[in-house]
Amino acid sequence: MSDEQPQTDSVVHSRWRPIGGWLCIMAIGYELFLLPISVTVLQFLSGHPVDAVHTDKVLLLEMVAIFVGYRSFEKYHEVASK
Repeated sequence: MSDEQPQTDSVVHSRWRPIGGWLCIMAIGYELFLLPISVTVLQFLSGHPVDAVHTDKVLLLEMVAIFVGYRSFEKYHEVASK
């Protein structure tokens, strides 16, 4: 870790927020890349239509925007460096 960013004792800042961001990124990757490819392959192999479970794309993008916005707010107000 660099000298500019001291370690924080807050579980929210050190663990929860990064985990939430990575979960959102993985869910978007699943919805936009993995799901369409796997459905296409399964339909091709089986010859029948395949129903897929879709996530709410708007909710996922809103969650990512919240994570990015919160981090930008912290950087703007220099909360991360205090």
